Amino acid sequence: MPETRRLTAQEIFRAAVENAREEIRRSPRTLAFSGVVGGMTLGLTGLAVAAVHSLIGHGGWEDLAAYIIYPVGFIAVIIGRGQLFTENTLYPVVLILDERRH
Repeated sequence: MPETRRLTAQEIFRAAVENAREEIRRSPRTLAFSGVVGGMTLGLTGLAVAAVHSLIGHGGWEDLAAYIIYPVGFIAVIIGRGQLFTENTLYPVVLILDERRH
């Protein structure tokens, strides 16, 4: 297996700053649309949990199966770059840290 180099903390920070700047450059319309889609995605997560409960019932393992579905919505929001204020606060914090450092 080829050896891969680990990123340094500084490289990770720089990548996060660049991603944050890209997010800031998005137009208000695309950010608003992204927020609406992110909210709908999380709403569908609750619907999926309810659907699993209605299909397999309630109880020990049935509840576990339904609750395993819950994080899927958050993962979909992150992968889809949906904007939810609770989803990813890394970008605004990284920008503030970078700008106050200079």
